[in-house]
Amino acid sequence: MKLYLQTLSRHQVSQQMQVDFHRFMLEDLERLDHLINQMLDAGRLDAERPKGEEEDVELATLLGDCAAAICMSYRVPAGHCPTRSATERRRRPADRPRRDLSQSGR
Repeated sequence: MKLYLQTLSRHQVSQQMQVDFHRFMLEDLERLDHLINQMLDAGRLDAERPKGEEEDVELATLLGDCAAAICMSYRVPAGHCPTRSATERRRRPADRPRRDLSQSGR
């Protein structure tokens, strides 16, 4: 936002650029407002919740909410950051057993 404001105050820009800058600043402000509200909510929930108490969380829902927040933060269409459950993931190479090369003479 600071860069947009500095550009508007120091340089002559077209009317269209002014409109674009204002739209970008409003989007940035909305994201900042959302972040502040999330931090306040997290602080309030942390203060209200007794320490040591556990609660079940629906992981798919939590991951979906995180993916939606990422899409909003990076201005990409909703659903652009898909999530997959453990049963949907393919086995990654790091999960496969490793061959011990120390005994093969290499």
